[in-house]
Amino acid sequence: MRIVYKQCPRCGSKDTVKIVYGMPTEELFNTDKYWIGGCCIEIGDDGEKISPDYHCKACGHEWNKKQAIHDWYSSIESLTVSIASFGGINGKIIIDFKNFNIQWEPILYMKDFVDKKNLNKYEIETILNTLIDSDFLNWKAKYGDENIIDGMQCEIEYIIKQKKKKISCLNKFPDKWIGFYDILKSFIGEEVI
Repeated sequence: MRIVYKQCPRCGSKDTVKIVYGMPTEELFNTDKYWIGGCCIEIGDDGEKISPDYHCKACGHEWNKKQAIHDWYSSIESLTVSIASFGGINGKIIIDFKNFNIQWEPILYMKDFVDKKNLNKYEIETILNTLIDSDFLNWKAKYGDENIIDGMQCEIEYIIKQKKKKISCLNKFPDKWIGFYDILKSFIGEEVI
């Protein structure tokens, strides 16, 4: 799923326009294709732009790309990661972002066993920031290497903005898979995955 920066994170409207800064020409001033943002762009202490990039015509909300990214990732409701390797060793991890918990079925046990842990707001933010850093919402739907007969496969299902999405990996994984995989291990213990 691709992030739609121009979609209003407050009301969901796509009737939005880009905000321009500086002294507009008369032509630019008289068009409804842009929103005039003023003369100055505000920069934060970290050197990043704070000023908004977009204006919603429907509700008046304004936001920038960084806020859009955070809003999209914050709208992930749940994330289920199922991992299997050659020989029938399996595991499943479910992160429930709405109810602040994580549960898993460890690979190493060949019996029914589910463990669960409540997460605090900081832990949820840590997972979300890892998803942002790994560019998770821009991962392709399928990764695979058909030249490998056995190995590892993974299926990721997630719900975002009330839509169910799926990513399948067969012996090939996204470029930033390791950071994603490591954060899962840190929350449930390396022996489980």
